[in-house]
Amino acid sequence: MPSSAATPPIDFFVSYTQADRAWAEWIAWQLEDAGYKTLIQAWDFDPGSNFVSAMQRALQKAGRTIAVLSEAYFASGFTEAEWTGAFAAGRQRLLPVRVCDCRPDGLLAAIVYLDLVGADEVAARAKLLAGVERGRRKPPTAPPFPGAAASAPPAFPGVARAPLSGLRRAIIDGGELPEISEAVLHEILAASPRTLSDYRLARIAEWSQPRYALNKRFTRLTLLLDQGQDAQGMRW
Repeated sequence: MPSSAATPPIDFFVSYTQADRAWAEWIAWQLEDAGYKTLIQAWDFDPGSNFVSAMQRALQKAGRTIAVLSEAYFASGFTEAEWTGAFAAGRQRLLPVRVCDCRPDGLLAAIVYLDLVGADEVAARAKLLAGVERGRRKPPTAPPFPGAAASAPPAFPGVARAPLSGLRRAIIDGGELPEISEAVLHEILAASPRTLSDYRLARIAEWSQPRYALNKRFTRLTLLLDQGQDAQGMRW
């Protein structure tokens, strides 16, 4: 979090070499835009001032030092003095940020760095701000289960009961045969009928489709005849 009365007045000293000034200023700007206070040579060291003395005061005032890592950074004697000074004050006070393809070695290799290489501006800002936050980084929502995805329960192997029940009721009551969608018809025909009645209803459901141009009154009469003399409903 940004500095408060209980923390140093400077949150971050940005250590960089001139070859990476653009990165250093971008990092400092993003941090200050998020409410942190930074100290950076490009903005805070006055012309004609004692550079070594100013660097020493920066390391003393800042809660943490951001080291902008690149091959040019590793080759600079001044930046080495800056990051080693921060390291000597406590490893938690040094935060390396890698901005180009390079490999830290020595003491720097033992410190986890923020990696902005290859990230676009939005992703780089998100990584930077998340990386400077102290404490645990537990996500606000549960992570997805890493094992095999749960399989769907097996489909019921019998005939779909609800569509057949509606069809039987319409035939017995003498009403209009219900419209059956292609999906429901496919489900009915793909299932194994458990009774002869289910088989007859499935055939009637199929034959009642417009493509067969079958008279619905005829299909209704056919079922009634199959049920015998005790069947109720209008026969014609």
